[in-house]
Amino acid sequence: MNIQSTKKPVNTPYQKIINSKVGRLVRDNKVGTGATAVGATAVISGAAFQSDTFAQVAEHAILPAVGAGVSVLGAAAVHDAIVNDVGEKNIKATAKIALGSAATLGGAQVVGMSYNIPILEDAFTGLVFDHGQSLVGGALIGGAAVAGKAAVGQFQKATRSEEKVTPLALGTGATVGTAGAGLAGIELVGRDLNIPVADRALSGTIEFLAETPAASVLGGGLLVGGAAVAGTQAAKNFGRDGNPYATAALASGATAGALGGLEMLGHGFGLEATRGLFTGNAPLVGSLSLSAFGGAVTKHAVDKIAEDGATPFRALSAAAGTTAMTGGLALAAGSLEQSGLSRFLGDGTSVVAGAGLGYSSYAFGKSAVKAAKEKKFGTALFHGAGAATTAAGGLTAVGHGLGIEGLERVGSKVAEYTVEPLAEHVLLPTLEFLFENPIPGAIGLAAVVGGFAYSQLKD
Repeated sequence: MNIQSTKKPVNTPYQKIINSKVGRLVRDNKVGTGATAVGATAVISGAAFQSDTFAQVAEHAILPAVGAGVSVLGAAAVHDAIVNDVGEKNIKATAKIALGSAATLGGAQVVGMSYNIPILEDAFTGLVFDHGQSLVGGALIGGAAVAGKAAVGQFQKATRSEEKVTPLALGTGATVGTAGAGLAGIELVGRDLNIPVADRALSGTIEFLAETPAASVLGGGLLVGGAAVAGTQAAKNFGRDGNPYATAALASGATAGALGGLEMLGHGFGLEATRGLFTGNAPLVGSLSLSAFGGAVTKHAVDKIAEDGATPFRALSAAAGTTAMTGGLALAAGSLEQSGLSRFLGDGTSVVAGAGLGYSSYAFGKSAVKAAKEKKFGTALFHGAGAATTAAGGLTAVGHGLGIEGLERVGSKVAEYTVEPLAEHVLLPTLEFLFENPIPGAIGLAAVVGGFAYSQLKD
């Protein structure tokens, strides 16, 4: 399922923003952009603290303007994901829609709080904290729509190709997944908003199937059949070096579908041996799924490192992936009540995380040296701090996992003589100066940022 898309990207407003001169400047100078944002926040906060007049300006002009800008950019990202990514790069689409939606709602809430607009002032926190079930339900319904589109595509493929068994099985499996995700999403929204009938969309369906042996047999058979196809496709993907995320998703779905289908079949036939096969082992399935997706993250990061070299982000991704992979195995052992194995794997997870942080330290250091040679001293300082931080964390984690207190102490000393002095003697004093002296701080920031931007954009 490693399919290359032939769809031509649409030049959406989001694409125009990120590919503009200013957008490229921000993307190429992430460290400087972040530092500028932190410095500007300190300046504005200090000015507002010292002047009631400026506090009013900040509350009713600066903050809502920033909030509106963030909200518009978030909405543009969501639109771009729907237009360009859904159906083509679904993982990227999911991440972009989630982050874009959060930015849209968060920015809208800033505007609402600045002007006391009743609906907008709770746009983000109200939805996330008060109506979290509706939020998750909406995401499930959206996922069901994507799965439905995939199901239709598989059935259409079956009508056009000579090989019909696989696309028909995939289409059937996707249809079952669409129904399950859609009903689950509807039920969550129904529960949250107290909508009759909708609040039992999935649970009522399951209870009906459980009470009807024929329906249990039919549903279980569909799940087992879909699981067999998904497992076969996962094995093919692995052998062909296919998309690691698709492989992990297929393997996890095959495991869950097989266990759930066998349990339903057993219920339909009145077999006691299959009782609780899925429902009693759901934590195990979840733990193994975490491990599978950790492996996918690791493989993707390692492949990118092999192709284009190590960067801090790729190294950290590899570290996170391997940690999730071993951590998932430790949780799986715990769910099987294998306490000794679980502790061993837990310590191993700490060692793996430490090794990953150690490699990340190398990547940060390499980037710091490169930035210094290019006379990008701010970036060099940032990456140097990242190298020290990850080195300290890596030594501490390895020492903890292996039970070597000396390594843990070394990690603490590395942090004491690198990260702590940087924070105490550079970062905090700089922020304190900007907060306590907002006017010269603003002038200095404007001069540095404006001069750099001019030098980059003048051509």
